[in-house]
Amino acid sequence: MAIDRGRLHSIVAAAALVGCLGCSGTNHTPPPAADPAAARAALEKALGCWQMRITPAQLQESEPAITVADEDWSEGRRLLEYQLLADEQAWGTSIRWPVRLKLVLSDGREQSLDVLYVISTNPIIHISRRD
Repeated sequence: MAIDRGRLHSIVAAAALVGCLGCSGTNHTPPPAADPAAARAALEKALGCWQMRITPAQLQESEPAITVADEDWSEGRRLLEYQLLADEQAWGTSIRWPVRLKLVLSDGREQSLDVLYVISTNPIIHISRRD
């Protein structure tokens, strides 16, 4: 059975139109951007808890719950000092915040690191570290 070129184009166009239905974005509301003040407060609370040797699991049980992904903290390294640096940036639904950390390593040596934390505040507060 032969299909003429005009009919083939019509079939392809109809299939493309059916495939795009619902793609206009009118039914989708983007998630809200992170709140910079809430992000700063959550990051300061988390780093303060780390200084007081509170574990990430304990912090997650606090109110409001804050989940943290930081390998040094999870592995039990001590945080002596921290400094939130300038130039935090909105990044999608998160805030990226540079921080200077001063840690005590397992052998007792101190180490200073500049790291980047990514903080989400909607719908839950989540903090993850990017080195």
